[in-house]
Amino acid sequence: MHGSRQLGLLMLALATGCWNGEPSSLETGETDFAPGAGEIANWRVQTQEMDGLTCPDGSAAKVYIVFSTENATAQPAAVVLHSGALDWVLEPDATDPLAGDHFNDPNRLTLDFGAGKAFATLGMYPDADANEASNGAMALALAERGVTLVVPTNCWGDMWRNQAGGRDNDTTTDGFVRSGGEAAAWAWSLISEPGFPSANRITLPVEIDTTALFLVGLGEGGRGVTELLADGAVPTGAMVDSVADDLGPYYADTELYADIVVGLDRIFPDGQASVAAGSLGDDATPIPPRMAYVYSSLDGNLPASTHDAAIARLEADTTNAVLIQDTLGATHVATASDSAVAGLVADFLLDTGN
Repeated sequence: MHGSRQLGLLMLALATGCWNGEPSSLETGETDFAPGAGEIANWRVQTQEMDGLTCPDGSAAKVYIVFSTENATAQPAAVVLHSGALDWVLEPDATDPLAGDHFNDPNRLTLDFGAGKAFATLGMYPDADANEASNGAMALALAERGVTLVVPTNCWGDMWRNQAGGRDNDTTTDGFVRSGGEAAAWAWSLISEPGFPSANRITLPVEIDTTALFLVGLGEGGRGVTELLADGAVPTGAMVDSVADDLGPYYADTELYADIVVGLDRIFPDGQASVAAGSLGDDATPIPPRMAYVYSSLDGNLPASTHDAAIARLEADTTNAVLIQDTLGATHVATASDSAVAGLVADFLLDTGN
């Protein structure tokens, strides 16, 4: 079933003319940025490896840099953390930890998934999550406003949370190390620390304006954004869309959410007591100068109350510029496919007419 589904996705991509090959086949090369959401000239996608980060399948994790070939001056930049990064093996085998049935289909613990999802976020590959149907709307909206994009892959299924030495996963049960939080931090360092690229043998295709840096989290990527904020990242602005910010509702109904709680306990080995830290609803998580919170009160993919604490805190914020956008649509992660919402958020983040 898995193989036929992948073949179907590839055939769809060929039919729509939006893809140039398998995502993971771009080892060090470049391709045109050609999102399904619309046309943009003279923008490219460059592939680099995230030095030291390895997917559970043994592949080197990748990062994709989307940049203009025309601008010679320093550019604003955004780390874009893709959605869909949530998976675990239901009954792992210590001798082959990726074998067996997974929580999600397709298997999300491989480079192929992470690369495909990153390119779906750019609107250049069919989305593995049909309820999102990304056409690259958010990526295009930012590019149209001159923002260089850094899009890391997540092949660890950990909502961009885990990293060794502080936010470890349950490696005994999983049988491998999850590193999504480390990948998010790596991507942030790539644009925020001037010496980081050369230290990791990367020559950026553009100069980065470190006074205009953004964090964008779609779906599960939103948790990576809030964890980065809690760890001390200070972006000019940040956006999360359809994030399960408060994970408490999953633990409140362990019968309905039994399968999800199993995975959460792998990602948060200390259990429910540890899930609030690093969320936007936690008062200890700093709010950046411009903060956009996008969700839908009609989104059946998440418990409705998952947004309550974050929204209450943002509504009470009188220090920072805050945008709370209820899209009132059934679509999960609206900014992935809705150009109007994506444009609204991009204008807000760049303080354009807002």
